[in-house]
Amino acid sequence: MSRGMGIRVGYAMATALTWVPAVVLVAAKLSWGGVPATVPVHWIGGGRADEFQSSITAFWLSLVPALVCAVIAVVVLVASHDARRIYGALGFGVLALVAAAASVQWLVDVLTALVAADGGDSRIGAPFLLQLASLAFGLLVFGVAMIGKRDRTPTRDASMTGETAAPTGVQSGA
Repeated sequence: MSRGMGIRVGYAMATALTWVPAVVLVAAKLSWGGVPATVPVHWIGGGRADEFQSSITAFWLSLVPALVCAVIAVVVLVASHDARRIYGALGFGVLALVAAAASVQWLVDVLTALVAADGGDSRIGAPFLLQLASLAFGLLVFGVAMIGKRDRTPTRDASMTGETAAPTGVQSGA
C-alpha cells in the first residue's frame, strides 16, 4: 500500500506477532504445575544466583513489559501510515525482541529454580540460552514487518506518454 493509505500487511502481521510472547507466557503460567515458590532473578559474575523473588512477582515482572510492548505495537500500527518501512519494521522488531525477552525471563527463572531443586545449583546455565530465541523472534518480526505491497499503479506522466506538458497557466487542448 502506498504511504498515507491504509495499513501495511506486514505491519499488521508484526503487531499480531508482538502479542505472541505475552500470550505464550500466560498459557505457560496457567498450564505449568509445580512451579517453585521462589525463583532466582539475578545472577552475579560467576553465574551464581544472588537474588530470589516469588514466582508470582517474577511472572508479573515478565508479563507487564510484554503487554506494554504489545500495546505500543498497536499504537505504532495505527500511527505508522506515514512512516518509512525500514523504521517501522525496526520499531516492530525491537518491540517484539523486548516482549520476548521479558516473557522468556520468567521461563529462565523457573527452569533455573527447578534445576536447583533437583540437586543442582542455581547457576545460570542452559535455560538462559532461551534468551537467544528472543533475538531470533525480534529478527523474524522485523522481516515480517518489511513485507508490504508497493503501490504499482502506473502514474500518468507526460514523459511516459509522449505528451508535451502545457506551460503553467495555459490550458492544453481546445
